[in-house]
Amino acid sequence: MERVVHKLSVVYLATGEDLEVYRSLDEISTETRERMVKLAKTMQVETRIIANESGRALLLSDARQTKPAPVRTPLPNWARWSIVFALGSGVGLLLTWVMQLR
Repeated sequence: MERVVHKLSVVYLATGEDLEVYRSLDEISTETRERMVKLAKTMQVETRIIANESGRALLLSDARQTKPAPVRTPLPNWARWSIVFALGSGVGLLLTWVMQLR
C-alpha cells in the first residue's frame, strides 16, 4: 500500500478586526513582516504554536520541565500587618492631637 503525505501550512495574522491568511511564510509581504516585527517587540502580541505530533511532544516536555519561579513577597505577613497597625496608630494619635489643639 502506498503512503501519501501532504504538507499543509496556514499562517493567520490578525490585528484588531483585520485577519490575513497566507498559505506559507513566503507569501507574507516584507511590509507586513516589518510591521509584525515591530509589534513583536511590544507586549501586545499573542503567539500560538501548533506543531505536528513530535513538535507537540517536544513543546509539552519543555513546558513540564520548566516550573515557574515562586512569587516571593518582600515582607512576611506579620511584618506587613505590624506596619499597617503602626501607621493606623500614628494617624489616630495625630488626629487626637489635632482635636486637642482646637
